[in-house]
Amino acid sequence: MNINKYFSFAKNISQYSCFCGDKTSRHTGCVIIHKNRVISVGYNTNKEHPMQKKYNKERGFNTDNCINSLHAEMAAIIKSDGYNIDWSKATIFVYRERANGKCAMARPCKACMKAITDRGIRLDHIYYTNEKGEYEVCE
Repeated sequence: MNINKYFSFAKNISQYSCFCGDKTSRHTGCVIIHKNRVISVGYNTNKEHPMQKKYNKERGFNTDNCINSLHAEMAAIIKSDGYNIDWSKATIFVYRERANGKCAMARPCKACMKAITDRGIRLDHIYYTNEKGEYEVCE
């Protein structure tokens, strides 16, 4: 598995992100692969989605009083619906970049982590970037 290739792909996908453009905003891209084949991609968006709302409860949000904008990981999971694969063998890559072009911590939030593991993707198959531009793996 070429980890750098998939992070590069996730970085490219992240550029489609829409956000308000302030200093705290992040571009986030996600790629799900299975048997070295891309299954799905996603990026963060200001659009709301019921699945994000459902899982935001994991974050302790009052989901009726907050914006349930779609995270990159959740978007990729939603787009992967219909694939009949062994999800325990799938791998997910998450890349996040600040508005200034520097890498940012991309560990999935509690909501996305729950959606990922509910799908059956193993923790040691979740890769994400850190502030140094290196990748880490969930354990």
